[in-house]
Amino acid sequence: LLRPSTPKDLSLAADQFFDGKNIIIPRSFAAEFSPVSLLKSNKLTLADYQKSPAWYNARLSLGSLRDSLNISRIAIGLRTTLIDKGDPKNDANLRKTFERLNRKRDLRSYYIGKQMSVYSGTISDSLYEALFNRFNAEFDNIALRSDSLKLLNEAFLTDSIRPVTDLYENDKQWNAERLDVAMALVFNSTDSLAENMRFEALRAWLTYATPVTEKGQFVLGLNGGFNVVNNQLNWSACVPARLYYGSNTLKGLLEAQFYLQQLSSESHFTFNLGCEYRLVNSVWLNFTVGFRNDIIAGGTDLVSNFKIMYGI
Repeated sequence: LLRPSTPKDLSLAADQFFDGKNIIIPRSFAAEFSPVSLLKSNKLTLADYQKSPAWYNARLSLGSLRDSLNISRIAIGLRTTLIDKGDPKNDANLRKTFERLNRKRDLRSYYIGKQMSVYSGTISDSLYEALFNRFNAEFDNIALRSDSLKLLNEAFLTDSIRPVTDLYENDKQWNAERLDVAMALVFNSTDSLAENMRFEALRAWLTYATPVTEKGQFVLGLNGGFNVVNNQLNWSACVPARLYYGSNTLKGLLEAQFYLQQLSSESHFTFNLGCEYRLVNSVWLNFTVGFRNDIIAGGTDLVSNFKIMYGI
């Protein structure tokens, strides 16, 4: 399941680091980052973002996996968010507030211009600057006190997205409606040398999330593509669904997944129960346990998974 999320500068996920006795190198690792967010940093403005949110939401990802046969895989992916009702930068009320602040900025300029026109050319530069600062502060004190907009005005004056996001994002938005799309290329190698990598698969994802009451979220996904098996292309498709319930800090999850491959021996159904806990800030722990049923052979196995994630 490709979980919908708000773009971060950097997100990480890794398999378990401890096997009960020893610290181990994770068999799976993934990192995702937003190129625009890293490159533009605080230079990205709200106006720029609202012109093309899908572009500014684009994220690049890199993941690795080593299976039981010691075959290493590397994946390179690209995804973006087409719908994000939890994104404060697209919030209609925020846009209206910024329009009001724009009008106040214009009014401030008019007010100060009128006041300073009386002294223009008649006083020293230092006194002129002192009066200008006084009138500017006088206007701000009146305007901001009346509307309780001091913090938002400070964010607005920086003309940057980051303080706006920090001010508006909160835990209540974790289950907002979202739609993500993604595509990835996968390469494999029978050893640890990157020069021996060969193309293995091309996959695409579509994931939709919608709130279920104030404390829940339902996520439905669809992914499919082609992979190389014995030098032949074979298709596969997967339909995962997940139900979350709780809060942004701690929530339980119920998950079901149907996987079908052209090579029927690989088809299976998976059902999991689990929970997700925010340890500190952007560090998350994810644990699931359930069963996997082989659709063709009919065998059932107990499966469990533990992940440490950052920035999801």
